[in-house]
Amino acid sequence: ILQSGTGRAARPEEAGQVVDRVTEAAGLPSPGGLLTLDADRLLEAQAKVAATRGFGTMLFAPMADGETLPQQPLEAVAAGAASGIPVMIGTNRDEAKLFFAMQQREPMDDAALERAAGALFPGASAERLRAAIAAVREARRARGLPAENLDVLDTLWSEGIFRQNALRLALAQRQHEPRTYVYFFTYASPARRGALGACHALEMPFVFGTLDAPGQDRFAGTGPDVERLSANMMDAWIAFARSGDPSHEGIGRWEAYDAEQRPTMVFDRESGLERDPYAEERRAAESLLGG
Repeated sequence: ILQSGTGRAARPEEAGQVVDRVTEAAGLPSPGGLLTLDADRLLEAQAKVAATRGFGTMLFAPMADGETLPQQPLEAVAAGAASGIPVMIGTNRDEAKLFFAMQQREPMDDAALERAAGALFPGASAERLRAAIAAVREARRARGLPAENLDVLDTLWSEGIFRQNALRLALAQRQHEPRTYVYFFTYASPARRGALGACHALEMPFVFGTLDAPGQDRFAGTGPDVERLSANMMDAWIAFARSGDPSHEGIGRWEAYDAEQRPTMVFDRESGLERDPYAEERRAAESLLGG
């Protein structure tokens, strides 16, 4: 069970760029100083780099070095490295919002949005960027979701970095193992008057049944609907661990993923199987990635 996306590791040149940027942000003359840097300074340097990095840079991620990790995970899966292993994989709708939660973000105008989106997807043309931005904005408005420029950017970030990798891995695995299932978590946190949305890590207290842990009432919410969502997710995770099939009475039949209909279990206050949910956002990210 893979949560919050996967399928890609940093290339050596990307890892080197991260090391150089963190070294510079920490005010060190050479990378060797990172080995003895105290935790507070290292975290401060990490935050500085994370706030400015582009889509191609992976911060503190696994590296496909050809030895310890011989190849990109997605390539290995596509070649059948995980053949015979059932897989359940998914992401949260607003993954990016957790990473920006501690930053003071000023509203951005349309030109700034295009520049920021261009930094996330450096290979995309200006025409594609504008089309993707418009599609995401229209889709979010139609769903009654916040659609200001920062919300659009967060959606492109969430879709491009997290969801696309997860879906591509699912399709690669599906060629070798029919028991491949995809979920999408869309329940929004009540914290900060809903500003976090369905952010990164929000699914964790639901999966592990820790809604009563300190602070989770503010992050995950309370009430019968919240408890039912947690029960549905726990039962699905347990059913999958037992049998390789996450279906259960609370959510009904969970169909395996495929490229044609893209059946996906959407977890929210009311959970159920949908065909290609949030398709407009998915296609927007694909267009920018060349998918």
